[in-house]
Amino acid sequence: VNLQNARKIADFPFPFPFAQASIVMLCLHWGVVPVLCSMLLSRLLATMVAFVVICFLWCQNFIALQLESPFGSAPNDLPMQQMQMDWNNSLRALMNPHAQRPPRFSFDRERHRQLTVMMSDGTLSDGTQPMEPMRRSAVYVNGQGT
Repeated sequence: VNLQNARKIADFPFPFPFAQASIVMLCLHWGVVPVLCSMLLSRLLATMVAFVVICFLWCQNFIALQLESPFGSAPNDLPMQQMQMDWNNSLRALMNPHAQRPPRFSFDRERHRQLTVMMSDGTLSDGTQPMEPMRRSAVYVNGQGT
């Protein structure tokens, strides 16, 4: 799923006119903010505020550029080799003869209607609290862990 989302980003890049407009606005911001800060703030505070704000916006722009091209061999790109190995292992597991047929199950009305499941919030499926501390996310039959 994540690979498909990355492919969508790579297939549909940010529109060129918008990219150019954002660069022009960043350059304009880069020129105007120091002037306004120097008029409104003390020298030291104006320097710090202008630097931090301009640096922050340019960093956001460069992060967006990195996210726009997730494929490659740079350190921040997606680990395509690892993703391919995981995909191959998943396919190999699906080709296992045990995975080709579903497990056998026969419904026993009397036994299976008495099952109680502990929810992730600690309550039992019937809405009551357990009598003794139990492991979360475990299945319990008649109060006994299975």
